[in-house]
Amino acid sequence: MPKKSFLNLAIIYFFILINFTSLYAETQSNVGGEHIAVMDMDMMILPGTQGYLEDTIKSAEDNNAKLIILTLDTPGGMLNTTQEMIQKIFSSKVPIVIYVSPTGASATSAGVFLTLAGHIAAMAPGTTIGAAHPVAGDGKDIEGDMRAKAENSTISMVKAISEQRGRNVKWAEQAVKESSSITEKEALSLKVVDLVADDLDELI
Repeated sequence: MPKKSFLNLAIIYFFILINFTSLYAETQSNVGGEHIAVMDMDMMILPGTQGYLEDTIKSAEDNNAKLIILTLDTPGGMLNTTQEMIQKIFSSKVPIVIYVSPTGASATSAGVFLTLAGHIAAMAPGTTIGAAHPVAGDGKDIEGDMRAKAENSTISMVKAISEQRGRNVKWAEQAVKESSSITEKEALSLKVVDLVADDLDELI
C-alpha cells in the first residue's frame, strides 16, 4: 500500500476513534434513590455507536436502573445501524428517554428515527429535529429507481415507529419526504416529542 494511502487511512481511523471515545460517555447517578443511566451520544450514527447503546442497556438492566437517558446530538448516519439501535430501544427492559440536547443540538436524519423510538422523547430549548430524507453513503442524492425504493422503505420505517409510540405520523412522513425540520416548540406542539426540558435536572 502506498505510504500516502496508508497515512490517509490512519487519519480516518484516528478521527473515528476520537468520535467513539471522546464524544461518548456513560454515567450512573441516583436521583431520589432511583438508579438512572445517562449516555451522551454526540456523534455520527455508525456501527460502533450501536455497541455503546447495547452496553448501556445491558449495564442498566444488570444494575436495575429505573431509567436510561440518552442525550442526543447527531447529524445522522447509517440507516442499517439506526434500525438495529431502534430494535434495541424497543426491546430494552429499562425505559429509554431520548433527549435532544444541549441547546443548539439537533436530531437530524437518523436522529429523527432514534428520537421517535424512545419510550419518552424530549428536547432542550433551542434544538431542532428533522431532515430525514435518505441519501447515498457519500451524502449525495440517490438517483433513479433506487431513490423511490429508499424513500418508500424509509417512510414505512418512520411511520411504523411513530405509530408504535403514538407520535405524529404525518410529520414523521414529511421529515422523510420533504426533509421537514422543526424546533423543539413546534415538535412539542405537533406531538412529535413528549416534553421540553431545560436540562437533565428538569427532565428527571
